[in-house]
Amino acid sequence: MSHWAAMLPLPTLFAVALGGAAGSLARWGVLEIATGGQEPLPGTTTPGVYLALFATNVLGSLLLGVLLAQRDLMKQNQFLAMGAGFTGGLTTFSHFAVDVAELLDGGRVLDAATNGIGTAFGALVAAGLGYRLGLISR
Repeated sequence: MSHWAAMLPLPTLFAVALGGAAGSLARWGVLEIATGGQEPLPGTTTPGVYLALFATNVLGSLLLGVLLAQRDLMKQNQFLAMGAGFTGGLTTFSHFAVDVAELLDGGRVLDAATNGIGTAFGALVAAGLGYRLGLISR
């Protein structure tokens, strides 16, 4: 058995995997709605996809902030399933990074900067707001 698997109990691994699957499916559903079921080809991302990814990244950050503020009220596996799992699957740094790189490659520097800075700023603000909301609701 590998070292990392020996450190993590099987129920914890399943909790994170299940949460991650649910978050990934939620993100996929948002993208399906944003594109009308017509996933664009690489390099042809539409404004609806940018907005959908922005929304999932900011919403996931907000939710993670709430979860962090309330983590001591949850069982460890519940927190890991929702935090590392669900919000990790819901948010997507890789797609966001590729979108910014494609915008830059296409000479759309202002759009790349708006997307890159806007998403990072929005996610940070949402995480802080979520944390505050989580403390208030305790």
